[in-house]
Amino acid sequence: MKNIYYTFLIQELQDFESQGQDISMIKYIPDFFKILSDMLDYEEVDKESRILINAALGYFVSPDDVLPDDIYGPEGYVDDVFLCTYVIRKLYPSYKSLMKKLWNNNVDFEIAVEESYIKCKNYLMEKNFIERILKYCGLE
Repeated sequence: MKNIYYTFLIQELQDFESQGQDISMIKYIPDFFKILSDMLDYEEVDKESRILINAALGYFVSPDDVLPDDIYGPEGYVDDVFLCTYVIRKLYPSYKSLMKKLWNNNVDFEIAVEESYIKCKNYLMEKNFIERILKYCGLE
């Protein structure tokens, strides 16, 4: 199932790009989804970390998230990217080597995460959505 959704996200980005839409804030979304979902396959990932990961992954498929993808297009994925990078940043100190092993992109992992987190966070702060997103997932 995770491979189907991963492929779907890649296709979504390609469709947005072919329509001339800006995907700069969400360009790593398939990679972030994949790394989090792949982490669940490793026994070394503890219960608390799994709860964080599942909160982020569950947010992807929630039809009532803060910025629904089917309504807002690429903008609708900004909250998803923010939440993924929020969780990745929390888990990174404990799972640095695993995350780097699972990262399958030519761009440096830390750069991709920080760039995406900052852009999405700033965008969502302007709209006052961050607290709402974190509360929706039970992370605040």
